[in-house]
Amino acid sequence: MYKIEGSYALKEALVKCMQNNLSVLVSGAPGIGKSLPPDEKVVVIRTETSSPISTPISDVNKGDKVIGLDSDNNVKVTEVKYKVAFEHEGDVLVVRTRSGKVVRATPDHSFLVLDIESGKFVPRKGSDLKEGDIVPKLVSATEIVSKSSPLPDKIVSIEKIPYKGLVYDLETETHNFLTAQGIFVHNSAIFFQAISEVSETFAVMTPYEVRLYLMEPGEAKGIPWLVERKTVWSRPDWLPEKENAALFFDDIHLVNEYNQSPLYELLLCRRLHGHAVPESTRFVAAGNIGLASASASEIMAPIMDRFDLFVEFTPTLEDFTKYAISQQLDNRIITFLASYGSDYLYTPDPGPSQKFPSPRSWFSLDRALKAGFSIEVAPGVVGVDAGSKIVDAWPFLSQSLDNLLSRDFADADLKDQVAAAAFLSAYKPTDRILVTVKKLNPDARACYFKLVLTRFPDQVTFLYRNRHMKEIVDELAAILGE
Repeated sequence: MYKIEGSYALKEALVKCMQNNLSVLVSGAPGIGKSLPPDEKVVVIRTETSSPISTPISDVNKGDKVIGLDSDNNVKVTEVKYKVAFEHEGDVLVVRTRSGKVVRATPDHSFLVLDIESGKFVPRKGSDLKEGDIVPKLVSATEIVSKSSPLPDKIVSIEKIPYKGLVYDLETETHNFLTAQGIFVHNSAIFFQAISEVSETFAVMTPYEVRLYLMEPGEAKGIPWLVERKTVWSRPDWLPEKENAALFFDDIHLVNEYNQSPLYELLLCRRLHGHAVPESTRFVAAGNIGLASASASEIMAPIMDRFDLFVEFTPTLEDFTKYAISQQLDNRIITFLASYGSDYLYTPDPGPSQKFPSPRSWFSLDRALKAGFSIEVAPGVVGVDAGSKIVDAWPFLSQSLDNLLSRDFADADLKDQVAAAAFLSAYKPTDRILVTVKKLNPDARACYFKLVLTRFPDQVTFLYRNRHMKEIVDELAAILGE
């Protein structure tokens, strides 16, 4: 087993595998985002001098300019880094707002929703939306020349309708984009990034997500019938016929032995009951392999042997922190995890029938807090151990900035100093904050710089030139060089 830590290293491994047509099995839970139906329209600006136009998302191209929201809720023009497509069969959400706006998206696609506590719009999966949520809107695309921030709009209904076909997503610098209905939606995903890089540097790839565990045997393998007294199998609709397809088998640990056989035949001879896939087809699978607590089925030995590479992926605290900051996770949760390290970020193999900490459950705790629950709910969200620990730390995490700056950390242990550093990184650097940071342990200062530069990358010059930081300029330069 090849062990990988961090999303960047995982993306690079996926790129190498796809460039060299190596099949890869990833044990872990890399996230895969979903998207919008092909006729859902997006506001696009083709050239610097052209007016915004309403364009089906299926016709949007890499390099096109779209409209997004930055971290300060300001409207800005942003570039499409790449576009991806998935085959989707299942529900599509039809989201209607009070002003009459209507947007369709798959349940896993994220919308921007107002966080009352921070006053900012943050991502929320469509499946977690509820009536009454506030979303950002523009009355019309031409508003980008006259308004710097969006208007609030309330969701009044959410309807599910069946859909089968391609859905699309866009990756942009702001990680969100404006639909022609005037509503902003979000994007994401490591697998998408790998596909994008391969498409840019090697060959244009088309990803297909396949969930064999949700399929009946006939869906997974095809259906037999008699033709001239011979058995002929139909071609499954998920099996690609075009060149340069990337088949992503998600949650493979949930696939029973019977439905694993199509994957074995594909890996063995690139065909399924006589129906071939092109030689350029790539195979990627992911799941919680070997975890009894994940209700994992054993992956048959011949299938394991046919994968060219088996990767054990471990999320890192640094990766999670960067993502959590970009998603505006409650700073107190970020501070807690920065203080206690990766011990409470996730549990590698949790026991059955109990809650446990994971990147997903920390975001669940964030949603619970924003819904009005107190921190006492934490053990029921992230498990007893992690939950009890953050409950105990909550008074410290919830103190005011003035109170923390008035404290003397000279005799504080390292964990408290790191917690203070993480706490202070949520605020734009000032002379007063940096005076306190200067007094912290070097490890705590390093934590502060890494976090504050993630939150405020435009403050590099200020930090470098600040008179309070002269003694640790070399430390800062070393961090920036990592």
